[in-house]
Amino acid sequence: MDKYDGLLRKIANEYGIRKGRTENESMWKARIIYSLLGQMGLSSLYDEYPEETVSITHFKERIKTILQTYLELYQDELIPVFLSDKDDYAKEIYDVYLKTGHFYHKSFNIRTAKENSASYHGIELLRGYSPEIKHNVSGLGNYRKTNSEDDLNSVVRMFQLSENDLKTRWNDLITNITEWRSIHPGGDSEYLRMEPPFSSGYWVNTPYKNKGISIMRSGMMGAHLYYLYQYDGKNLLVHQLPEWQTADSQYRDLSNACLYVNGVLPSARYYDDGSIIRLHQNYLLPPAELNLIRLYSWPENYGNITGMFNRIIDRDVFEMIKDILSLQGYQFEKE
Repeated sequence: MDKYDGLLRKIANEYGIRKGRTENESMWKARIIYSLLGQMGLSSLYDEYPEETVSITHFKERIKTILQTYLELYQDELIPVFLSDKDDYAKEIYDVYLKTGHFYHKSFNIRTAKENSASYHGIELLRGYSPEIKHNVSGLGNYRKTNSEDDLNSVVRMFQLSENDLKTRWNDLITNITEWRSIHPGGDSEYLRMEPPFSSGYWVNTPYKNKGISIMRSGMMGAHLYYLYQYDGKNLLVHQLPEWQTADSQYRDLSNACLYVNGVLPSARYYDDGSIIRLHQNYLLPPAELNLIRLYSWPENYGNITGMFNRIIDRDVFEMIKDILSLQGYQFEKE
């Protein structure tokens, strides 16, 4: 950490990126670089006059240039860690910021979102603030410590999280259904897995006949139609769900709720490593909640930059996110 007059240590101190108790130095350096790439990408949005936009290509090229520079400076430590193509890091960082509201789009150009913040449990989450504003970083997300009063709704609005807990979500869905129709499912039909191990996939080929109402889908990948289904002892009855409830992995809002009310939704596991938390998700969250974690965490494996299940999060930020998700019904198990 002392090479080049302690350059990486200075960056870590500027952004409050603390080393884990058992973390090796190479992985700490990788986390610092990953966060720096995000910050430099956001800074590139200010390369034109405030009323102008920058191209998506400009944003991604800035990230690739910075990464190449640091790989050359710290070849021995970083090249064995950053195993993916530089394009992959730029695409992932762009995708995370896009899905967490950091950009306004205009044709193939982007501009920074307006300033917004949300506070909960002593942490103020920041979006759209000038790079000159002092802040800490966890993963790609900006935050700062605060004494402001808790405002859970501000976090929900800022990241478009679900306003209802899992039980309410499921009950609201099934109690409003009045029409069911009998079908003979085709060979492309799949049924939500209702029993572990979920590591074997989220869908099975045979419907459950004794689990009450559950979820099925049919059609080709990327064009699935989703249904609620139940078995009445003789026929398979279905109710088609609207696309807005299921498109772009939004079905996980419902699948998580379904598993929860049936008592089989897996807990997330986490390991306390001092200043950081190592999080393992045993079942992926719905998109909004998952993207919040993606924003405020680092990947554990920089050769698989898009990996969702294993993440590293600043301890203070994790405690805040854990408390918010626990209110929805998600469970966390400490190792």
